Amino acid sequence: HSGDESDRYLSMNSSLDLSEYSGREVIVSWDQDEGGRLESGDRLYFAFSGDGGSSWSSDIEAFRDDNPPASFSYTIPAEYVTANFRMRFYLEGFGGSGEYCYLDNITISVFSGIFRDGCSDFDNWDAGGDWGISSGEFRGHHSGDESDRYLTMNSSLDLSEYSGQEVIVSWEQDEGGRLESG
Repeated sequence: HSGDESDRYLSMNSSLDLSEYSGREVIVSWDQDEGGRLESGDRLYFAFSGDGGSSWSSDIEAFRDDNPPASFSYTIPAEYVTANFRMRFYLEGFGGSGEYCYLDNITISVFSGIFRDGCSDFDNWDAGGDWGISSGEFRGHHSGDESDRYLTMNSSLDLSEYSGQEVIVSWEQDEGGRLESG
């Protein structure tokens, strides 16, 4: 960032009509990367509008500091799946020499329901001993044998009808505790 405050925004320049997808799960995803030596104050945020940009959601953090996830996806809240959808990104920080944020392949897709698991039980999974369920989420903590680390679907999905099409696999994840690198 080296200009005015308004230069920190990357906004869709026109509205996108998502109204036909009302009531369905609509997901935005993109590839992201950073360059330079970022500090904790260097962050990428994004926000949604359902009224063509007159008002915006609160900023949602995509990443901060070094090492953002290579790809990012987020379910667009229902109140923004309208005929006047817009999205914007906001850079906070990024003022140091050689500090950059890179975005690519921004995609909005509608979840078609091939497979979805609410992660409240292991009905669809073979779970090693390192896996449990906590607050409606799968939780992993390695304390057993190497084979205990795996969480594997217990049956195959027939995706042949989607041959030649892009099929996206996505999930939400979080971590807790003090994680080490390597």
